[in-house]
Amino acid sequence: MLFLSSFFLWPTMAVAAPNAPTADNLTIANDTFFAPDAAQIVDTQNHINEQALTGVPLGVPGYYQTSDYMIGDVAVGLIFPESNGSHESNREDWTQAEIAQVQAEIQGALDWWAGIEPAAHLNFTVESHLLPTGYEPITHPQGEEGYWIGETMAALGFENGDYFSTVRDYINDLRDRSGSDWAFAIFVVDSSADADGSFANHYFAYAYFGGPFMVMTYDNSGYGINNMDAVAAHEIGHIFRARDQYSSSGQHCNLWSGYLDVKNGNSQAGGDCESDESSIMRGGIEPYQTHSVDYFARGQIGWWDINGNGVLDPVDAAPQLIANLEDASDGGFSFSGRAWQEPAPSSRLSGVTIVDIVAVDALVDNTTWEPALPQDGHFDTFSETFELDIESLPPGLHTVAIQATNSERLVSTFWFTITLVADPVDGALDSLLTSRLEIVPAGRSTQFRGIAASAYGDVGPDAPTVTTVQFSIDSSEWQDAVARDGAFDSSIEDFFITLTDLPEGPHSLSVRTIDSNGKIETNVETHSFQAEIVFLVHLPMMQR
Repeated sequence: MLFLSSFFLWPTMAVAAPNAPTADNLTIANDTFFAPDAAQIVDTQNHINEQALTGVPLGVPGYYQTSDYMIGDVAVGLIFPESNGSHESNREDWTQAEIAQVQAEIQGALDWWAGIEPAAHLNFTVESHLLPTGYEPITHPQGEEGYWIGETMAALGFENGDYFSTVRDYINDLRDRSGSDWAFAIFVVDSSADADGSFANHYFAYAYFGGPFMVMTYDNSGYGINNMDAVAAHEIGHIFRARDQYSSSGQHCNLWSGYLDVKNGNSQAGGDCESDESSIMRGGIEPYQTHSVDYFARGQIGWWDINGNGVLDPVDAAPQLIANLEDASDGGFSFSGRAWQEPAPSSRLSGVTIVDIVAVDALVDNTTWEPALPQDGHFDTFSETFELDIESLPPGLHTVAIQATNSERLVSTFWFTITLVADPVDGALDSLLTSRLEIVPAGRSTQFRGIAASAYGDVGPDAPTVTTVQFSIDSSEWQDAVARDGAFDSSIEDFFITLTDLPEGPHSLSVRTIDSNGKIETNVETHSFQAEIVFLVHLPMMQR
């Protein structure tokens, strides 16, 4: 991560002077901090395995990974600290009207983000708490936030460790309770009786980069309560790792950020800038009104789709799949297996995924879909074990293709295909034509393809193998087919048959398999087809 050296430093510049100008001319200066415990958020250059620290499975967002990219379900804890006078004079008192107005403004900011990128599938849920503290937050400088944040978290039952730990405990609990992918907290401090609507050192809105929380005052200094939605939208961008872009921020164009490791290419703060467009990360009201998020800020919060497939890059990874044949008897087959989701790679952070396995299905003989059953009753997590039973198959050679589907509607990049035999007559010795031509050209070369199998495709040391595949045309002598890989030496073999100079009229093609024990298939397949004369018309070339 950038600015690692500033993790434990509190900024000293004010966001706005007490006599702030009108909101149209305001920016939100120097409003991004790094949490003191942010080193636990994995930077691959530091080789920290955050999941190992917290005991969660690899690939699942861990304790410190609460807002790595702005995609999916997000839980928001909206906290209203209420001073009770136990430590110092009580000067501010929240009213129900003020709380309702704040809730509406914050919801507006969340809806603003949710409406910009449909592919992000953003769904915000908010829970609000009016919580006591013995301090009057607005009378303190920003750097003393721990006094009142710690007490509000204690009121919710989170008291272990410093106040960053208690906030992280709270938002992880909120994430678990809501079933969300991400979570963060918003602390809104009452400033309705304050002269400038700012803290004692003039801060009024700021966020911790990548979480776990952001802080705002009711009046937002010169912005006012009616523009809280625009201010909040900017700060929410920081929660999901978008950098500032206004000139006084010091966040120049050559800084990088986010799960996709994207440069700050739209910054006004100098550097090798590639873009100059209106954006919410430049602050002010106009970008909010025009719904403006620039290309680079979109990348920093994870909103790039480089391959154009409609799936944003942080969640654009196909599921993985393994399956095993457990039983093959009585005309049916049973499989067990596991499907899981690997994270899309990140060059900056440890890879995490919010994508779940939603289905596992089998395609039988390229015609019928059969659903697998999840072992725990539901396909709804990033890793699922499953069972699959296929029953009442007729004698013959069958193919089963098993595929997994994830919540982004991506399927496994390859189908796990097993070729099976269900043939009680020949004891699982069978051959099948996979290309069954109904009409072929008379007097010309024609190729049929097929699969031969012995002992259900068993590859054990004592299992018989296919050694020969033979064919007979119109009940003539048996002739040898050709192995696709050049040799018949395994339990399952692809083969092809080439027929030449067939006379016009009906024909029949029979195939049989011989295994390494000398057993000859008796329940042979016979395919009927028609050979027809094909007339070729040659047109003279036109002279020009």
